[in-house]
Amino acid sequence: MVKCCVYIIVFFLSIVTAFSQSAGSKIYTLLADNSQSIIQINTLCQLSSGYIMVGASNGLYRFDGINFFKINKAAGVADDVTAICEISAKETLIGYKDGSIAILRQNNKIEAFNLQEGFPKVAINKIIVDKSGIIWFATAGEGIYFYKQKILYQISQEDGLTDNYIYDISLLPGNNVLVSTDHGINFCSADLRHKFIKSFTSKNGLPDNIVKSIYPVNNNNFWIGMQDGGVTMYNNFSDSLGKPGAWLYGEVNDMLGIGSKAYIGTDENGIIQVRYDDVNNTIYVEKQTLQIKKVSCLLRDKEGNIWAGGNNQLLRMVGNELQYLFSFNTIAPEDLHMLFYDQSGTLWFNKRNKLFNAILQPDGSWQQQESIIPLISQQSDITSMYQDKYGMIWVGTMGSGIILLDPNTGKTRVLKEYPTLINSSILSISGKENTVWIASLEGAIECRIKENTTDSPGEETYSFTNFAEDKNLGSKYVYDIFTDSHNRVWFATDGKGTIVLENNVFKPVKGLLESDVIYKIVEDKQGNLWFNTFNKGLVRYDGKHFTVFSIQQGLTDLNITSLIVSGDYLLAAHKKSIDIINTITGTISYLNEEQGLSNINSDFNTFTRGRVQDIYFSNEFSVYKYQPGYQLQQKPSIVIDKVQLFLTDTLVQNGHVFSSDANNISFYFTGLFYEQPEKIQYQYKLEGYDKDWVITKDHMKNFPRLPSGTYTFKIRVSLNQNFSSAPEASFVFTIEEPYWQQLWFILLVLVLVISILFLIIKQREWSIEKLNNLEKQKIQSQLETLRNQINPHFLFNSFNTLISEIEENPERAVVYVEHLSDFYRSIVLQKDKNLISLEEEIDILKNYLFIQQKRFGQALLISIQLTENQQKSFYIVPLALQLLFENAVKHNVVSLEHPLHIELFINEEQQLVIRNNIREKFTPEKGSHTGLLNIQRRYQLLSGKSVTIENDTVYFTVKIPLLDHE
Repeated sequence: MVKCCVYIIVFFLSIVTAFSQSAGSKIYTLLADNSQSIIQINTLCQLSSGYIMVGASNGLYRFDGINFFKINKAAGVADDVTAICEISAKETLIGYKDGSIAILRQNNKIEAFNLQEGFPKVAINKIIVDKSGIIWFATAGEGIYFYKQKILYQISQEDGLTDNYIYDISLLPGNNVLVSTDHGINFCSADLRHKFIKSFTSKNGLPDNIVKSIYPVNNNNFWIGMQDGGVTMYNNFSDSLGKPGAWLYGEVNDMLGIGSKAYIGTDENGIIQVRYDDVNNTIYVEKQTLQIKKVSCLLRDKEGNIWAGGNNQLLRMVGNELQYLFSFNTIAPEDLHMLFYDQSGTLWFNKRNKLFNAILQPDGSWQQQESIIPLISQQSDITSMYQDKYGMIWVGTMGSGIILLDPNTGKTRVLKEYPTLINSSILSISGKENTVWIASLEGAIECRIKENTTDSPGEETYSFTNFAEDKNLGSKYVYDIFTDSHNRVWFATDGKGTIVLENNVFKPVKGLLESDVIYKIVEDKQGNLWFNTFNKGLVRYDGKHFTVFSIQQGLTDLNITSLIVSGDYLLAAHKKSIDIINTITGTISYLNEEQGLSNINSDFNTFTRGRVQDIYFSNEFSVYKYQPGYQLQQKPSIVIDKVQLFLTDTLVQNGHVFSSDANNISFYFTGLFYEQPEKIQYQYKLEGYDKDWVITKDHMKNFPRLPSGTYTFKIRVSLNQNFSSAPEASFVFTIEEPYWQQLWFILLVLVLVISILFLIIKQREWSIEKLNNLEKQKIQSQLETLRNQINPHFLFNSFNTLISEIEENPERAVVYVEHLSDFYRSIVLQKDKNLISLEEEIDILKNYLFIQQKRFGQALLISIQLTENQQKSFYIVPLALQLLFENAVKHNVVSLEHPLHIELFINEEQQLVIRNNIREKFTPEKGSHTGLLNIQRRYQLLSGKSVTIENDTVYFTVKIPLLDHE
């Protein structure tokens, strides 16, 4: 009696919990920077990147499943966010309570959205964008606006709207929208010639004119939520409404439709789940969730989760992929060994030796009742069920054999056609077409059904074959028997592993990790077979190769006791988790405590497949339905949030080229999977730098002092350490080589080096040529000087003067000879030099002039106006003055009547000037005319300076550059 009361209390509590809460729900609280501030969550939006954006009274937040991150805004942008709409992957529009509009760009900063026409003066309640790019704004008092071709247009009551207060807006085919107002619903168009189309109000049968929310089911059907009239389904094509039914939950703030079901966010009564029965056009309330009583907004994310915002709280609920159905009446979890969904949609389950069924009612509830089978002993348990092609249900028991149940009449009988099965222990029953396989402690038994040809139902005949004694089968203890799509029969045994029956021959299956214990065998849509082993994981067989799935591939536990396939997914059950394996990609996701599941009943036969691939299972006192098709995304997504340069945010695009010194780069990334955000793990690799992938749980990776080159940063995310088909994001960038390593610089340096070498070589050639020319000119000058000095006239005149001096004054003759000797000695000594001091040149000149003055006497007048310092400070080419003085003597008359006056001085331009008066001879002496030319060339070669020659018919002047050094 006490135990019975406990069961009743537990059942009552489970019913209350199921009606007030949602499986796997979780609440996140948004706290303000100032603890005194009261935050109100107004709107939710999920971006294409996967982030959930939360519009609150104090700004915009980004939510990653664990934390809220407030988005920075530009100066002048408002705070109270009331609408969010992503218009492209790079831009999201934000609407505010004061009517202003801003734009969120990729740099995670909010900037003002410029409108030439100005902003509305009332709150922006919603923003949507249609397929043609037209942006629609619903306002709280100014009607609706649409932004087309950078011009803002308004539709208001003046254009035919029933009211200017717009609560919600939804797209219709074409450039049309359906809007909910304080006075019914309206159909509007972006066609400027016809702004307003039609309205639907209480005059047309609408229960309440204040329509606060609309949600499209398809192009024609819309969920309608009202302030006082509850919810209904509206058909745009027929202008008709479904039956609202009784509504006791107050004002509707937001709605979210999924097929024939909808989540209703109310102002005081939490979230109401309703269902639309299109057979009788009636709305049925199925469930109420009171974790957040005031719900301002709803969202369904890419994973199928349902989000509700209210006050400063954000509630996550598991979406339609996992639905609580009902709790058991007076049944202990350990007594349940079997769930079975039959062809009529009835769900069967057992309580030890008793059989129950649950039938879905029109209002969405499940009615439970016991199906009396008096043929099962009190010591037996019901273990399995199977329905053959004729509709008969086979009930397997532990100790009472097999009971045949006609689900239409409720009649039962013991299967006695094969005596071995009477009072036998059945582990599982399966079959295909006219064959039923029975796995029992008495071995594997095949039953062939012969079709009933009589008019009496349930009178089929059976023939049996027992393979228990077949040595090739090897074991009487068979857990499961499965017939695949190729009509091969597979046996899961305890002790002999897996045996296959093909072409009437038993063959042991090699390669299953040599496991002796196999519990279950299933086949996926691709024809792969899956085996669960005892403590050795899961094995897939594609007909040629075996692939092992273990902890490393993401399994929660190696001990899997139940398997079932639904579409492209395989469910592997443990006590604490259901691992969901994508049979195509091999990725694994989970149903566990995050979805509110614990103590999962994982007995061999407690998972059953219903219609359209639905899976039914139980945990503790409750039954759930799992629909893989409703879980839109079963693996996490990955986003590279930002790139930093020297730990400072920088807005760069994929493919950016950094300078050579901008080589300290950090990447921030986030994996998004809202059902199980704590499980997320990352693996990164910088191609061009890292050799292998690196696993981390961090959200940032820094690469300091990267050498120049092109890199690809890759980041991928998984719920476990299986990254074989994990989602991946990448960022390609290049770090330039230092300019001294770049091709243009190398080529430039090469050109410069070649040019310099060329110039050096040319300079050397020019210098050599210059020296050669100088040497040539010097030799020519020496030759010319020597020629002049040894020509017969000069020698004859010198010797005549010497003879005269000897005769008249021998002592002066000796002095004369000394000067003549010094003159020729100086020529020999200075002939190899390029430059000599002016002082040395004057000494040579004086010896020469002494000789000539002995000849001409007072007819040759010499004026040398040089100081001693000047003679020592400057340099001159050797024998230049002697040659110039000699030219003056050679080409002019030298007599007492017409004396030759030669001057030597330095002018203001620091030039050495040799000037003589002109008195040309009547008969000019012949000469080579190379003396002056030779002096000019030697100065040009030595210094680049010119020798100036002037003849004004009065004076002949030569100006020689004075050089500062030798």
